[in-house]
Formats: sequence, C-alpha cells, structure tokens
Amino acid sequence: MLIRVVGPIGLFALACSLVLGAQDLPIFQKQVDVWTARVIPTAAPNDEALELIANGPLGRERRAQLPLLIRAIEDVVLSPGGKFILVDKDAGAQHLAIIPVSPQQPNDLIVSYQYAISPDRRFVAFRKHFPRFGFLSDSAVYLAYDTTLSPAANRMEGGWPPPGEFSDRVGWAFYPTENRGGSYEPIGDTRHHLASPLTWADAHRLVFVDYSEGTSRLVLADFSRGVSSSIITERILDTRAIVDTAKVAKDIDPASTIVAESLVPVLLPGGALEVRVLFRVSPVTPYKVSDVTVRF
Repeated sequence: MLIRVVGPIGLFALACSLVLGAQDLPIFQKQVDVWTARVIPTAAPNDEALELIANGPLGRERRAQLPLLIRAIEDVVLSPGGKFILVDKDAGAQHLAIIPVSPQQPNDLIVSYQYAISPDRRFVAFRKHFPRFGFLSDSAVYLAYDTTLSPAANRMEGGWPPPGEFSDRVGWAFYPTENRGGSYEPIGDTRHHLASPLTWADAHRLVFVDYSEGTSRLVLADFSRGVSSSIITERILDTRAIVDTAKVAKDIDPASTIVAESLVPVLLPGGALEVRVLFRVSPVTPYKVSDVTVRF
C-alpha cells in the first residue's frame, strides 16, 4: 500500500479545495418549471449572502445574489411574468425575493408578517411589516404585489426606492378601505387584526378574517382588475352564533376571540363563492360551532 505524505503546501491546497467545494454545495435545490434552481452561499467577500443559480433550456443560466435578509430558503416558484419568487424560512418576518429570469429587469424584495401566493403565482398578498427601527403599529395593513408588473409599478406614492433593497413600503394597500391605494401606515385610531390565514379562493380572489371595532368580518378581495383597483366585499360574522359568551371574560370583547384555524373556499356556478370558516373547538376555546359558511 502506498502512503502519500502531504506537506504544508499540499494541506493548504486541500483545505482550499474543500472550502470552494462547500461553496458550490446547494443549501436548496428544486426543479421549477423548465429551470433547475439552486441556492448556494456566495464566495468571499460577500460570504454572508446567498446566490441563486438557475439553469434552463438551451444552456441558459441566471445568477443573482439574494438580499442579506434572506438566510435560508423554504421554496422557489416561477411567476407567469417570468420571475422567480424565493421564500425564506425566517421565524419572524417573512422575506420574498423577486428575481426576474431576465437580468435586464430589476430585482425586488417583499418583507411581510404573513403572506400568500396566488395559485397562478401572479399575486402575493401579505400583511405589512413594521420594522423595529421605524413606525411601530399593532394594526394590520393588507397589501398586494403583482409579479407581472415592475417594482416601480408595485409602489404606491411614498414607496421606498430603490427596488430590491429593504423596504416596508412595497405593494398596494387594499384593506382597510381607508388605506386603499394611498397609505402604508394605519389611518386613524381603528385597529385591525388578522384572524385567519390569508387564503386564495382562485387566481384573483383572496379571503381572510379581520377583527376591528368589536366586529369580526370575512373579507373578500378581488384583484381581477389589478392590485391598484381591487374590489372589497365584507361579511360580518355573527359573534353570538359562533362564541359562547359565558366562556369569555367580561373585560374581553367576544368578537375578538374569533380566530379561524382555516378557510375553505368553494367555487359555485356563475362565479359565486362560499367560504367555510373553520374553528378549533376544544375545552379551552369558547366556540359553539366548529364552522360557519359564508356566501359571497
């Protein structure tokens, strides 16, 4: 058996090759339509960042460094506008990097608390993020982003440039109604709270439960005319039909205890929509029923 002795120079070369090899190992890989998408750590000096490498047909390759806020990847999808949407695994705020297939188009970044991508991957609906170093609020502002539009077209007046860098001013506000198309910050003293998952009923209609001013509402947002011209329809949930008020402390508004575990949209003939609002019934929850059905 032949044993080869490796000197200091050889050891250094071996260590370098191991480091370089580690940089090429993907931390995430997925087949996305006709593209093979890999995410790897970037080489020095930006070794804290991640890089997207997407290989497509006819030898096409798209490489892009991801924003530093994105530390791990949960999923990658491709929008109909030819843009990769990369979702991170952050336990707090959720970050979505928008990377066009064409390197001539600008990248973008969404920072949110909760988000939902439409079934056709065109729209991203999300609850606005309020950074710790900026305007703080416990009131929800709901925004929508259209991946078929440019980053600039996904900003209301007062949106933060430049696109692709950290910003809490991205997308078009569609709810509460007083925020629609205008303000990224809560308006007035009314506080809104998301009380369900954001759920897409189809490619352009979103439903969710919102609580404000002693009332829980099932909200339907229709983006068939675009994110800047959404149509909002509301249905008030009957608190007395859902909540056993005897199980609620006197200093707590019974409607504020309505939190839907999930929403199940059912498409009906003629474009009508029914939504089953499901609750987790247990000894510690005040619900009388396990679900209610609301029709739009």
